[in-house]
Amino acid sequence: MRIPSALLAFTLATALVAPAAAVGDDAAQIEQAKMLFNAGAQAYEAGRFATAVQAFQQAYAIAPRPAILFSMAQAERKSYYVDKRPQDLRSAIAHYHAYLDQVPTGGRRGDAADALAELEPIATRLSPSEGSAGQAPPVEQKTRLMVTSQTSGAKAALDGGAPEDVPLIEEVSPGKHHVRVWADGYFDEERDALAAQGSLAAIDVPLREKPAMLTVALDTKASIAVDGRPMATTPLAQPLELPSGTHVVTITKNGYKAFTREVTLAHGGSTRIEAKLEQSGQRTATWVLLGTAGAAAIAGSVFTGLALIEQSNAQSVLDAKNRGPIMASDLASYDSNVSARDRWRTVAIASFGGATGLLLLGGVLYFFDQPHVEAGPPPSESPRPAPKKEPTEIGVLPWIGPTGAGAALGGRF
Repeated sequence: MRIPSALLAFTLATALVAPAAAVGDDAAQIEQAKMLFNAGAQAYEAGRFATAVQAFQQAYAIAPRPAILFSMAQAERKSYYVDKRPQDLRSAIAHYHAYLDQVPTGGRRGDAADALAELEPIATRLSPSEGSAGQAPPVEQKTRLMVTSQTSGAKAALDGGAPEDVPLIEEVSPGKHHVRVWADGYFDEERDALAAQGSLAAIDVPLREKPAMLTVALDTKASIAVDGRPMATTPLAQPLELPSGTHVVTITKNGYKAFTREVTLAHGGSTRIEAKLEQSGQRTATWVLLGTAGAAAIAGSVFTGLALIEQSNAQSVLDAKNRGPIMASDLASYDSNVSARDRWRTVAIASFGGATGLLLLGGVLYFFDQPHVEAGPPPSESPRPAPKKEPTEIGVLPWIGPTGAGAALGGRF
């Protein structure tokens, strides 16, 4: 009958759920009992049943709960099958009976009864010398040191010795001992433990995770946010230190689409993101508008020059008239020059007005071109078909008519 580790954890929770005041336990004693029970559970799982018995005995001496008593009986039963010591068999039977007396209903009564049905026939077959408590020599409790840790894959070294997988269980001499515990991706921890004669010194060593290192490869200046919290600005002088787990990394820059990635970081590991920012459609439209504004300004300058030429030609006719009579053809030329001057001037004014409007619109689009971060889940690491993108379109169609000129603007982005 095997005790799963999950069941042992439940047994511990049940064993220590009674109010401390009922048995006079204080908080420190309860914590000590928990640590000893956890040590016993790990020793049981490792097949070190004698050590498990010792740990459960010490836990029960601090917090005499029925559930701890049951676990002790289970460990003694296993220890008897391994070492064949009659003392373990008698102790297991006695503790199962004590458990049944303390738990009149429910609990693990069924398992205790099954264990007694298994062990008591064995006890009746022992020789008188083996079955007599008076003739059996007392079991000498060994001095042991046990190192546990909740970190998977942890190793420990005792007094500078060879590393061993946790839980580390060693028979030691009474006195002070030095323990070092470590695991991949965690900071090493060192502890001193004091082992008393004939007792189990249990020490649990929690390990602190090393942070995960995240590097973002991007030469241009942009803002980095992790899980919505601003963290740094690229280019990074050094990698970001983050807790392990899954994070959403967002890189933003005005004029560019937000770059978002979901990354899973391992403690003590290093992850690199190759970021590529794609210019936004609004920024593309901005450059088109500003370019068109420049072209309209140049066109306005050309039209102004043409208007000045026509004005100069008309002025020449007026000067000739002031000097004397002029021909009818000169008057017709004057009227044509004045008409052309007015037409080019109107076109120039329209061009400059259009350039000013386009410049203002482009400026507004430029300064308000902030990246939009999607509220939904970030892109998955698994490849998926890229959504079809609508092309950015913008165009300016100039026009010149008999009475004026201008430009028609249209686009989609």
